[in-house]
Amino acid sequence: MKDARIYKKTFRSAWRNIGEHTVAIMLDDYNELDELGGVERNETVVYFNETASAIWNLTDGKNSVNDIVSRLESRFSAKDKTLIYTDVLNILNEFKKLGLIEENGSKSQDR
Repeated sequence: MKDARIYKKTFRSAWRNIGEHTVAIMLDDYNELDELGGVERNETVVYFNETASAIWNLTDGKNSVNDIVSRLESRFSAKDKTLIYTDVLNILNEFKKLGLIEENGSKSQDR
């Protein structure tokens, strides 16, 4: 189960870790000027549970999917690497759908 894809966070998000959890703000496109001449911006706030937060924090443009799975396997003392891999892919896909991450190439030699 080697997956050398690497993801990075997009410029469209801001986040803060709060304990073992993360709150992210997705910054959408600018709207037209409001009536006072200011710029209005649409924002969506997303709350990540402990697992999603761990994946988010490891999504740094350097760690491959396989690296993330290995780190979570150690952190949560998990036995089933296939289940962790599936969870990581599902969460990464949700992050991609929200526009929070994008692919950043792959490692030529994954550990």
